[in-house]
This record gives sequence, C-alpha cells and structure tokens, in this order.
Amino acid sequence: MTKPKLETQADVNHKNAAKDKIEIAWKCKILDLYEPLYRLDWWIPEKNVYMEHKQRTVSKGKYDTVILRLSKLLMMKDLKDLVNARCFFVVGFTDGLMYAEIRDDYDYKVTVGGRKDRGIVGDVEPVFHFPIADFRYVY
Repeated sequence: MTKPKLETQADVNHKNAAKDKIEIAWKCKILDLYEPLYRLDWWIPEKNVYMEHKQRTVSKGKYDTVILRLSKLLMMKDLKDLVNARCFFVVGFTDGLMYAEIRDDYDYKVTVGGRKDRGIVGDVEPVFHFPIADFRYVY
C-alpha cells in the first residue's frame, strides 16, 4: 500500500515557481516526471539531471538538516549509478531556493522521520538528514 498523494494546490504553486526559477538560472528546460513511476519531480534531459523538490515554511537556518525520504534517495542513487546522472535535492525555504547534490561520499545515516499528526500509514518512515551546510542557492 502506498501513501495517498498529499500535495496541495499551494504545494504545486511552490513547485512550479521553483521550476521556473531554476529554468531561468540554469538556462534549461525541466520536464515534470510521472511521480508514481519515477518517484521524483523533475528531469533536465540535456544535462542528465534528476531533481526532487520540497517546500518548507521555515528559513534555512531553523534546523541543521532537512529530511528526504529514503526511497527517493535510493532512486537518485540508482540513477547516478545506472545512467551516470547528477541528482539534486531542491528545497524552497522562506529565505531562498536551495539545492544539494546527491554524492557518493556522504555518510548516509538513516533515521525515522515524518509526521504522525495525519494518521496515515507510512507517513513515518526511513529518512536521510541532509546537512543544511551542503545546500547552495540556486541563484
């Protein structure tokens, strides 16, 4: 059983705005991926780059890390290995749009994370904590 799609219209608006900013800053065209199949948000074919986007309602300095579902991290690591892709975790904070590259030299420590307030099976799951210090501004 998979988790229900929890994306709101506000989430879609944030994601589309982030996509527009990246396309301008990186001079590229981003394709939306079919999430049930690819589990990631975007692909830049000419750059062989895959990306996952998350929007946060806090500044980048609020916490030392930002979490990413382990299943998404595994998908990106597979794409790096199978098709020699670069993969980025893109996060919109209240003070800017940032990204971190999935690297082979991370010490990928997995913990339990997620939300309990929605009562959804699978909302608490294995997650990886990306250090905020590894994020760079998109522009």
